[in-house]
Amino acid sequence: MGLRIISLFVVLFIGTNAHTIKDGDDHYEHMLELITDLQSTVINLEGVVCKQTTELEHIEEKVEKLEEKQLEMEENLMECEGMVEEQNSTIEAVQGELQELAANISTIECSCNSSFEITTTTAPTTMEPTTTAPPTSCKTMKDTEDGVYTITVNNSPLQVYCQDGWTVIHKRYDGSLDYNRNFSQYADGFGSTAAEHWIGLNNMHELTSTGNWTLRFDLTAFNGETAWAEYDDFRIDAGTDFTLWFDQSSYRGTANEQRNKNALDHSHGQKFTTTDVDQDGWSYGNCAEGYGGWSGDGGRGGGGGWWFGQCSHSQTTGMPYGGGLAIFWYEWKGSEVLKAATMKIIQN
Repeated sequence: MGLRIISLFVVLFIGTNAHTIKDGDDHYEHMLELITDLQSTVINLEGVVCKQTTELEHIEEKVEKLEEKQLEMEENLMECEGMVEEQNSTIEAVQGELQELAANISTIECSCNSSFEITTTTAPTTMEPTTTAPPTSCKTMKDTEDGVYTITVNNSPLQVYCQDGWTVIHKRYDGSLDYNRNFSQYADGFGSTAAEHWIGLNNMHELTSTGNWTLRFDLTAFNGETAWAEYDDFRIDAGTDFTLWFDQSSYRGTANEQRNKNALDHSHGQKFTTTDVDQDGWSYGNCAEGYGGWSGDGGRGGGGGWWFGQCSHSQTTGMPYGGGLAIFWYEWKGSEVLKAATMKIIQN
């Protein structure tokens, strides 16, 4: 508006003094041209000012929105902080309840133990006769579902895994169990009956001390291929030797693709050897530490126990799992490490 007033003033001034300017020849026309240019410049400047004013209004609107957004975020932050405080209080309350629950459980356990002691001391000495005797092998439960059952071995209960009438005495398939054990552990057994386990040399002897038993190996390679091998007249000696015996001529199965021989023959008549009890036929050292304990990179990882000769063409207890000779059956896959092996027996 100020620029327009200036322009109008100039025009009026020229109009008022036109008679004087006209006397100035061409100077008059030159002045008119300057005035025209000045008016054009004024108009352009007014457009610029108007545009800048509009942009300034937009900027003010954006600033106002940002301030509103900031206020909203601050409110949300305060709300979140309140929720965190509330959750912390809830957690502390739950922890207190858990502690109280643990104390109650402890009290209940003590009460149960006391009740048990009272019951056992006051129970009558006469026992009710049982109507059904526990089975002596898994063969009598051939038609039952595979799983863990209790059988009687020489008048003593023994928990075993039954599989289609077979009694599983050793299972290895995922490397979850450490087989680097001493002689005493191999004698007593270790692992979970429902998973990887070794039933124990003492139990193997007790199971096979009466009757005639068939031994079966089920083998699985990492590529999914499977093979099996069976032997009759299987038994384990007692004492500290736990010598392995079976009828070598009775072999049948599919675990001899590479050679028409029996991999377990090398273990027939051999005593059981571990890293701490050397009873093998290798004069250069302990097979459980050396031959039976090679790791995949050529080092020794500490081997599992086995019926080694000098040393063996088979083993299912080597360490570490998945490397070296952890599980192998030379007459089937050579020195290739296998994925899984199961030893199981059935009474004939």
